[in-house]
Amino acid sequence: MPTRRSLPNDLLLRMTCLMMPPNFAKYAKLADEVRETAEAFTVPLALLWLADDKQNIRRVENGSGVLVKIGSAHIVLTAGHVAVSARRADAIHIGIQSDRHLWIPALTIGSVHVPGTFSDLGYMIIDPADASRPTIASKVYANPQRRIAVLTATELAAKRCHAFVVGYPFAVMDTQPTGQGVRLLVWHTAITGSDEEVQDVTASPHSIGLVVPESQYASFPVPATDVELPPLSGVSGGGMWIVEQGHDGNASGETATLVGLHIATGYDNGQRLAREVMIGHVLRLLAYEQLAIREDIYGMFPRLQDDEWDVSLT
Repeated sequence: MPTRRSLPNDLLLRMTCLMMPPNFAKYAKLADEVRETAEAFTVPLALLWLADDKQNIRRVENGSGVLVKIGSAHIVLTAGHVAVSARRADAIHIGIQSDRHLWIPALTIGSVHVPGTFSDLGYMIIDPADASRPTIASKVYANPQRRIAVLTATELAAKRCHAFVVGYPFAVMDTQPTGQGVRLLVWHTAITGSDEEVQDVTASPHSIGLVVPESQYASFPVPATDVELPPLSGVSGGGMWIVEQGHDGNASGETATLVGLHIATGYDNGQRLAREVMIGHVLRLLAYEQLAIREDIYGMFPRLQDDEWDVSLT
């Protein structure tokens, strides 16, 4: 991973989310706290193609996902284009622990993906026979009532909060004698349309844009500073998490809440932008297609019964 040379302290102080007063050291601590929280629920996804001899396995695509439990269902929430690719793959390996392992559970896959738009929703329901393993590894299933907030893009843009992109970029490899893996990264970002930002947050009714500063603090599983942000390939399906300020003006990463899933990255006027689909649309898709958990979803989030959340209708 390339690193940058040390930067002057006054420049480091400006490398902060535009939504909050500049304080780089404080943001670094917050990003680390968010990583520690989100890491328990975030998994790397390796979509595998088996060669003709069934012995040589090569990785064809990588993505990220978030583990949640709704009713009796154990689910990986992810981007629609990741779910579409997963249907074509021969096997999907879900990374549930840091040691080398191979967990390829049986999955029921659902998606809405309209190329060229921000309708990009996906999920994978883990077969009940395979669902217990993540709870005995290093990953756990998130409780939606505690960890998920259903917000529209407009509602989110109006909040005073810290926003983070969390996922597993394929460009960041963790190479060990026993094998290779990817490392979770957390980027502290600014929501476009907030405060000094003037870009449109309503380009899609289903999603929101985030500014990802090239010099922004990125939290690794190990101490690192002045790191070059890698390409975000592989982060698709990872979570967008927010942390709101308390009444005392402080924020804690332990309160991080999932509000969206990462679906795309682009550039505009020299800025890297991340696009996040709002989590309510993914949950509405689940309720629409999976009758067994429909009432559980609507019981937790009654507003999702409104058809404005149903991307499949648009």
